[in-house]
Amino acid sequence: MSSQPTDPDNNSGAPDSSTQADPTGSASGTPKVDSQSAKEYVAAELQRAKTGLRTLQIVGSLVVIGVGAYLLSVTSHFSDQMKPENAAEIAEGIINQQIEDKGPEVVRQIKEKVPEYIAQTPDYALKELPKYRISAEDRIETEMTKYCKETSDQLGTHLGTFLDEHKD
Repeated sequence: MSSQPTDPDNNSGAPDSSTQADPTGSASGTPKVDSQSAKEYVAAELQRAKTGLRTLQIVGSLVVIGVGAYLLSVTSHFSDQMKPENAAEIAEGIINQQIEDKGPEVVRQIKEKVPEYIAQTPDYALKELPKYRISAEDRIETEMTKYCKETSDQLGTHLGTFLDEHKD
């Protein structure tokens, strides 16, 4: 056998071409890369990358179209629900549900609180009426003063005219 290593996949027993001397004549011991196979490898990888990118673009476009269609559907449904008739129907349904859920509690609170408020009304009125009276008096006095100032000039002119006409 030869002193050069043989390729295990090479059944011909020929020496391994990857450890042969450099075409330039140097025996560096580094594997020789065939430029044709490297070009084929790069071309194959480039083709795979292009195919993968194209697939990604198609799938991405389909996803964008799907999401757009879904948003269009949601928007259309939402705008239909916001029409006054539909919105009123939805509000009525929510209100009826709240009345059914909380109605008995409201009735119970009314039965408890109304008698308390009725019992407090005379004391509240006696306490608050003087405040309302003072407020009403102040407001009336302010308005009357304002009215008198506005009409006093006109009254003086009319009174002067009346007295001049009726001196006799």
